[in-house]
Parts: sequence; structure tokens; C-alpha cells
Amino acid sequence: MIIALIGPSGCGKTTIGSALAELLHYPFIDADDYHCEGNRTKMARGSPLTDRDRIPWLSLIHLKLTEHPKAVLACSALKRIYRQILIKGLDPPCHSNEILFILLQAHTDILAQRVVQRQGHFMPVSLLQSQLQTLEPFDENEKGCIVDAQQSVAKILDDILRIATEVQ
Repeated sequence: MIIALIGPSGCGKTTIGSALAELLHYPFIDADDYHCEGNRTKMARGSPLTDRDRIPWLSLIHLKLTEHPKAVLACSALKRIYRQILIKGLDPPCHSNEILFILLQAHTDILAQRVVQRQGHFMPVSLLQSQLQTLEPFDENEKGCIVDAQQSVAKILDDILRIATEVQ
């Protein structure tokens, strides 16, 4: 199973994802590494990405996930449709990935503080509110859980491992 850590900037996707991947001996895939230069430039200048910007990026990540049936993914995946693209791809018949989505949730002030403190990342704090407005909750058909991202890394990892065990 693929464990996808999702949520807005600053929620800890990369920090938790890399630690979880190391713990499970799974490959770690950071979706930020797959943004095209145009998307990076757009975000760096404070413009939010549109669906048109995101869909080719998500399709590329879907294809990358088909190579790794067991992996940890860090990806914002803010909308349900984005999560569906990660699972099913765009053009049937695509390979369908088995993904457990974990939304790392933290208070807006904590997220903003983390984004400001982060060094060398293209995502400015000015886009955080846009991401929070875009975020769609899980529906009953999605395999997803929420984890408090304001806890220690060790506690977050414990929560994710417990959830993953219960879901399998």
C-alpha cells in the first residue's frame, strides 16, 4: 500500500514522510520534486496553481506511484479530484494505485510559522490561505484519516502506523 501524506504547506509532509519511509524501508516520493519549472516560478511569485497547472503534475506522480506499490508519498492533494488522479490516473485503463491518505492537520498559525522558517523552498507563506481554502475534506468513498500534525514526530509516526495497520 502507498501511504500519502497530504495537506497544505507547512503541515510536515516531507519531514514525516521521509521519516516514515525510512522506518518502513519504503521509497519516499516528494511530489514537490516533480513540479515543472513553470509551476515553481508561478508559486514563488505568489500565484496559486490552477487545476490546469496541477493535473499534468498529478498524472506524472500517478505514473511514478505505479512503479512503487509500497511507497510513502508527500503531496498536497488538496482536492478530492486530485486524490482520484493519484489513485486512477487520467486516461483509463490506467493502473489503479492502492493509497491510504493521511491528512496532516495543524492550526493555521503553526502552518504559517513553519512555512516562514523553511529555507530554500519555492512556496511562499502568502499562498497558505489559498491552499486552506482549496482543501476538501475526505468523503465516505476515500480511504483517508486525519492526524494531528502539531504532535511530536514520534507520536505522528505512531498514529500513522496504527492507522495503516487497522486499514490493511
